[in-house]
Amino acid sequence: MCGSNPLLSILDLSGMRIGDKGLANLINGMKVYGSIISLNIGDNNLSHEGIEHLGEYMMNQQLIELWLSGNDKIGNKGIKTLSKCF
Repeated sequence: MCGSNPLLSILDLSGMRIGDKGLANLINGMKVYGSIISLNIGDNNLSHEGIEHLGEYMMNQQLIELWLSGNDKIGNKGIKTLSKCF
């Protein structure tokens, strides 16, 4: 259960195919963890819609590493959303 470890700093969900809705749900759960600094969500069938949720999360968190490889549907719109976070 995620809620039992407030010191979670690395989360690797690569290849889980969580999709945009799964990422939105994950981010809602991650908001309690200000300590996550590394997130691997590669190969998760994400599009720009999921990246919009991620962008909102990144604006308020200290994320240092982010892996997104294999999410070909992110496109330019998703990249523009992420670029606003840095």
